[in-house]
Amino acid sequence: MSAVVQLEQLMPSQNPLLLCAAPIVYLVGGFAGRLAAARRLPVHAGWGVARVASFAALLFALVCSVDRTFHAPLIVCGPVLFSVGAFGSCRLSFRFDTVETLMLLLVTFLGWVIVSYSRAYMAGDPRQPSYIARLMHTLAAVTLLVVTNSLIVFLLAWILTGFALHGLLTLYPTRQAAVIAAHKKFLASRLGDLTLLGGVLLLGSQTGSFQSDEAVDSVSKLHTVPRSIHVAAFLLAVSAIIKCAQLPLHGWLIQVMEAPTPVSALLHAGVVNLGGFMLIRLATVINTTPAAQALLVAVGCLTAVICSLVMTTRISIKVNLAWSTCAQMGFMLMECGLGLYALAFLHLLAHSLYKAHAFLGSGGTVNEVKMKSLMPAMRAPKLPALLVSCMCGLIVAALGELIWRPIFGMDATAVFCIMLVGFAVSVILGAVPCDTQRGRRGDPCDHWCCRRRRLLRL
Repeated sequence: MSAVVQLEQLMPSQNPLLLCAAPIVYLVGGFAGRLAAARRLPVHAGWGVARVASFAALLFALVCSVDRTFHAPLIVCGPVLFSVGAFGSCRLSFRFDTVETLMLLLVTFLGWVIVSYSRAYMAGDPRQPSYIARLMHTLAAVTLLVVTNSLIVFLLAWILTGFALHGLLTLYPTRQAAVIAAHKKFLASRLGDLTLLGGVLLLGSQTGSFQSDEAVDSVSKLHTVPRSIHVAAFLLAVSAIIKCAQLPLHGWLIQVMEAPTPVSALLHAGVVNLGGFMLIRLATVINTTPAAQALLVAVGCLTAVICSLVMTTRISIKVNLAWSTCAQMGFMLMECGLGLYALAFLHLLAHSLYKAHAFLGSGGTVNEVKMKSLMPAMRAPKLPALLVSCMCGLIVAALGELIWRPIFGMDATAVFCIMLVGFAVSVILGAVPCDTQRGRRGDPCDHWCCRRRRLLRL
């Protein structure tokens, strides 16, 4: 404990400056893009400013994560921006806890990767300056949405994110398919904005505050939940469903494939999942309304099942990934509806990283498919291997339940169910032996990894 105290003394918290820094540096990068579009700055200089700004935002997020390690969660309140009449006032405030820190680190890391990737991807394109400005503005709006504690600022950042993303989707106005899909997305986003506006106004008017921590704390202290809170929770759930492109308003996400690949990566990894982030932030409000939870579970399950099945029939790589995103967002909303918010947040982080990598690496998938087509089919594991893997997984889960609960006082069922699946998969993958010696006829090893090595040599 004394070591922690000494570290806190050596590292005083600089939360206000750290939290404001990321959106500001992104705006600086967007301003450089505007200057390049006006021919007042060379394009390569605009890219240089954008890359420096994205890297600086990542550094600020890393410092925030280190700062959060040695300091308690904090709410930083600023001046009053404007009054909302009888509903209260909008105050500039920032929230600094584990969820916001991890989300900020995720967004800035993806932003840095996407900006670095975009410089080579957009090389020679005459629309580069506009792309730089719109990309940096989108990242600024997303980071502001993540760090703010004010529900009004959250709403404004939510709307600005939609408009900035619309600019990226319509980067090439001559592509009619892209314009039509972006128009559909624009209409769906405005519907989501209206539902979020209604939910925020009802929640703020009933609790007397537009600060998310104060509003959530007021709702948690209510013995009898009024009808307005139920309506607010239901509207928030509808807004999250629309933002996450769930059935039946999922069509625009499938059709926006005309946008550049980095834009698709940003959309699927950092923007679509903001609905889940909003539900995690306002989990207490959602839990007060069983109708909202039932809606999330029903829509999430239906979307996950249907989109997963449709995904298996798509042959286009990006369309396949788009259906995958709809299905994964359905799983995440289902988890929120069931009250598993920690699992939903883990799902959000993992899906964002995976989907960004999948889109940015989609160009190499064609070569990967060609390589797999040259390989013989891999043998399926035999029944004894499956039985042994399942038994081993059950033994590990049972031992974990017996040991984990008495020592740590925690319910280990969910943890060791995940371990069960992982351990079973690892045993199954290792069930097919790789004999490095030659066979009876002098043939080389027929294991799939050895065949891959030989193919790569060719």
